[in-house]
Amino acid sequence: MGALDKLKDTDEVADTLGYQGRWLEGSSRDLFVGMLHQDTPTDLPGSDSRQDLRDARADEVLHGERHDGRDAALRDFKLDPVSDASARKIGRDLAESVPVSAWRDGDFLTRRSICDEAHSLFAPEMAPDSSPPYHEILPASSLGYTDQFNNVHYNSEMLTDETPQRAIETLAHEYRHVWQRDVMSGAAAHPDGIEGKLKLEAADEEYDADLPHAGAYEANLLEVDSEKFARLLYSEYIRNSKDDDE
Repeated sequence: MGALDKLKDTDEVADTLGYQGRWLEGSSRDLFVGMLHQDTPTDLPGSDSRQDLRDARADEVLHGERHDGRDAALRDFKLDPVSDASARKIGRDLAESVPVSAWRDGDFLTRRSICDEAHSLFAPEMAPDSSPPYHEILPASSLGYTDQFNNVHYNSEMLTDETPQRAIETLAHEYRHVWQRDVMSGAAAHPDGIEGKLKLEAADEEYDADLPHAGAYEANLLEVDSEKFARLLYSEYIRNSKDDDE
């Protein structure tokens, strides 16, 4: 855990650090429980294989409605082709390295190590100079944030979840914010060149004004870009994560 441990008030942290984060208004983990649970039997009607079920879960991650305020903004948003391919690749690599069952069967420390492993796969693609994530106690509505030093923090409550969805998506979302900052500072290049960089800078200028307003915050390019990247990555992770006996 890091120097910002035990910061309790999300608004206070935002005011003092100016961070970008991932949170939900009145959030609870129930918003992340979809129709197809991780422990759903594989002999569902119409499901011919475990892969059919994984595909259904992955499609729900990417296209299902979560009623978290982000659905409308994400519906028609597309990542640039390079970022799209990057998210998919990281998801596949993570599935090969750490299957979903490792989280399901793991204890608190194992799940922390899975979060660190996820970072090791995110970093080369998004944030090569970044540190592993810090976990800390945050308000229930706060899933994670990126501080002014580009350190990523996530809510330790997620380590008690039955599935890694909130944790992996949140980490992907936050390290995408690190990448965005690197693009804006000139440390990284946007696949769309100067046009992509200028769009991020414009969204950054509007971020503080959008933050208090439901709908505006979720539709800000910095948020919609990070969230789409995270959901695409996790959907690919679910689609390719096989149990040991397969």
